[in-house]
Amino acid sequence: MKTETKLDSLLSTCRNDLTVAGIAIGDGLIRRIATSLLSKRFLILTGLSGSGKTKVAHAFAAWIAESGAQYRVVAVGADWTTNENLLGYQDALRPEIYRKPTNGALDLMLRARDDSEHPYFLILDEMNLSHVERYFADMLSAIESGESIALHSATEDLSGGDGDTVL
Repeated sequence: MKTETKLDSLLSTCRNDLTVAGIAIGDGLIRRIATSLLSKRFLILTGLSGSGKTKVAHAFAAWIAESGAQYRVVAVGADWTTNENLLGYQDALRPEIYRKPTNGALDLMLRARDDSEHPYFLILDEMNLSHVERYFADMLSAIESGESIALHSATEDLSGGDGDTVL
């Protein structure tokens, strides 16, 4: 199917309300964002600080999603030096436990993995505060290649800690 046909189909199935969270998104911007996401599974918005990049991404995700469970805005911290803030980690003191990040990023990715019929959006706010290559390289590789990411080196599923689910 041609990209233009896919885009038209995508846009025709979305809600018609283009004003979300106090921001109105024009049809041209919607088409550019949707076209970008149809050609690559990720999009990086650049611009001046305070220009509304996160608001636009949030508004687009809220507009296209059927529920708030399909998107999440996660603030990137200056202390992000590994992918643990996105993917969690195997507990060093209790290796049978996997600690999920509290920001909901992994939960969103797991829902997206299990529901290929609906779009999911992980919006990383302030990515420039930390070195992107330190925390996002594995994610970018998986997005581009379609390969899985190993969350831990254990040979069996690990139970989650503090009410987390089994991984």
